[in-house]
Amino acid sequence: MKKLLLLILILIFSSTSIYSQNLQAYTKVNDTIFMSNSLSYAKPISIYLPKEWQEDINNTFPLTIVFDRQNKNINGHIINTIDYLTATTQIPSSIIISIDSKRNKRYLETSHKENNDKGLINQNIDFLFKELIPYAERELKANTFRLFIGHSRYAFFSANLFVNHINDVTAVIALDPFFIDGNIHIGKIKQFSQYGY
Repeated sequence: MKKLLLLILILIFSSTSIYSQNLQAYTKVNDTIFMSNSLSYAKPISIYLPKEWQEDINNTFPLTIVFDRQNKNINGHIINTIDYLTATTQIPSSIIISIDSKRNKRYLETSHKENNDKGLINQNIDFLFKELIPYAERELKANTFRLFIGHSRYAFFSANLFVNHINDVTAVIALDPFFIDGNIHIGKIKQFSQYGY
């Protein structure tokens, strides 16, 4: 019984430390609402800046966009992994914007109109490239290196960005992805088919 109690306490304290995000290389500067004209509704976001970011210095930083902020488990692990890799100089410092997607909007934001007449994938892409990314470049000193990290539906969305907007996307990390969604089959696109997908 004592061992079980000890194990439970260890799990409680370790999960608390995961979510508390004691970051070494970043500072969470803002939890805010970004009103999107493209989507016609507000998107909650969190902004993390590297410790060396200074308003009066002209350094620019890569931009990392992490989807599914509402999933505290996955989002916490991703942010802490980026922090660890940055703190140990395995990746460069970047600006991180973590984007929330409400449960009732997530599917539509990642769906093509061909599969769902209410699909908002094109509006979501406009939100990123016409609103959020220009804001990050103008106000946060983001440069043109853009990494998108998505899970499940947003892994599909990220892979879709990589294939269809290759000139605007530097890299994608797709966690638990799928490549077929109704009539949309990313695997049939030339860049992927050469690898057997």
